Amino acid sequence: MIDYHRFCQIKHLQAHEGLNASQIAQAVSLDRRTVAYWLTQEHFRPRKPRPHASKLDPFKPDIVRLLERHPYSAAQVFQRLREHGFAGSYELVKAYVHTVRPGGRPPFSRWPLPPASVPRWIGARLAQSRSGKRTGS
Repeated sequence: MIDYHRFCQIKHLQAHEGLNASQIAQAVSLDRRTVAYWLTQEHFRPRKPRPHASKLDPFKPDIVRLLERHPYSAAQVFQRLREHGFAGSYELVKAYVHTVRPGGRPPFSRWPLPPASVPRWIGARLAQSRSGKRTGS
């Protein structure tokens, strides 16, 4: 399979340089049959990735169930999956948890978020006054 740049190079050499498939193949270091195939194509079509099974596939329903019941972090979900025989990586679990987490809220928020009606600068002034440092105006 070739990339888009190589496809354009092949088409350019044929249209503007007048080279045949064998000459183009030699110029771009490809097999003559590959060049001949791409010369017959009007548009570039990238290769479609083949779907493959993930180590996480058998555990996906369990992850969704866990997250619906408890606000677990990805690390906590990973630990529970390990207990049930999961042999994949933490990054795989983390990416999947990020896609399926209900509500989009981070797990176990440490501080409650201020209401949307409170301007950001008020929160900043409060934080400064509590720390004893005042900056600026």
